[in-house]
Amino acid sequence: MRKVQTFENDVVHIYTRGVRKMRLFHDKDDYFRMIFYLLFFQYPCNTHKINYISSRVKLFLENGNFVAPQSIKKDNSKVVELLSFCLMKNHVHISSKQYVEGGFAVYMRRVQGAYAHYYNHKYNMQGHVFENTYKLRKIDCISSFIRNTAYIHRNPYIYSHQPYSTTLVMKDISNYPFSSLIDLLKDNRWGICFDFDKFLTEVELTKEEYMAYLKIYLHNISSP
Repeated sequence: MRKVQTFENDVVHIYTRGVRKMRLFHDKDDYFRMIFYLLFFQYPCNTHKINYISSRVKLFLENGNFVAPQSIKKDNSKVVELLSFCLMKNHVHISSKQYVEGGFAVYMRRVQGAYAHYYNHKYNMQGHVFENTYKLRKIDCISSFIRNTAYIHRNPYIYSHQPYSTTLVMKDISNYPFSSLIDLLKDNRWGICFDFDKFLTEVELTKEEYMAYLKIYLHNISSP
């Protein structure tokens, strides 16, 4: 590892799932709606209106064109920094860095509240969508962060029930569209809203070094 071993700002792993393990995502629109919330609510500006997000998601699904809101382009100061994410059918994993005290609570309240409103509206439902509150675990050093993101990005493979091998894991997870790993291995789809390179610079790691460590941790994780 490099010189920077511990984190000055809070870095955490956050996990949330559907109430009674209910399925949260039924189609691509649902998955990308949540991803857009995870991206937009890093910022203090108000960008969660259903019609506004719907138009942005529709545009992305039609031509892969992600457009950051003008409010974000004008003021890109973040409450939290989204560092990794993976969406499964009934749960969500993210890792995030906090810039403002209480930022995680504000961020998750906005994300869960907006998605619950969208979900109930779309599927003509009422009541809770997420199970109780989210779970949060602090990550205190770089090696823990890499292990954690390896676990997060490995989720699609865990639930595919395939025989375990590092090669198969990387092949399977590197093409999963509802995870941030594809943005590390290929072109970043989210522009200024997902700046993992900035975080790597802060902790004095190159992307190549991070991916090498990630593959090591994936190899060392025993099969499910």
